[in-house]
Amino acid sequence: MRRCQIAARSGLDEYLIERLVNTGAPIDVFGVDTALGVSSDAPAIELSYKLVDYAGEPRSKRSPGKANLPGCKQIYWRTDDEGLFVKDILALRDETVAAVRALLRPQVTQGAVDAAFLAEARKADETVRANLAGLPTGLMHLTQPCPYPVVLSPQPSELCI
Repeated sequence: MRRCQIAARSGLDEYLIERLVNTGAPIDVFGVDTALGVSSDAPAIELSYKLVDYAGEPRSKRSPGKANLPGCKQIYWRTDDEGLFVKDILALRDETVAAVRALLRPQVTQGAVDAAFLAEARKADETVRANLAGLPTGLMHLTQPCPYPVVLSPQPSELCI
């Protein structure tokens, strides 16, 4: 079955992937899901949903250990003069933030997949390589990476008060 590719996902993080690669596991594609969006020091399930807005009104969950920031969000990348990423800014979706670009875009509008999203998805490999090239080299270390700031803009902070 040499023509078959092997894909692995579920429960993978960068450390397990490194071990699998170093031991020669015959895996062609790795899918990282939960480890991308959940802190490793907190219990995780493979899927979670947090309501942050209902009928245009911000909503939040305040259960201990499960609190979230209310309101629809946007993430912005800020770069230095050389084009390297220096920090992420978490803001409300409609908030104006001076940054290189907003990361989150609608992928489906009124039941139709956005054509620009499809075009970008088709060239995802190029996009990932370009984005990785913009990261500070200190972030590329698997162990002891340099700190990378993620800051809240003023508006989400005000909603939490």
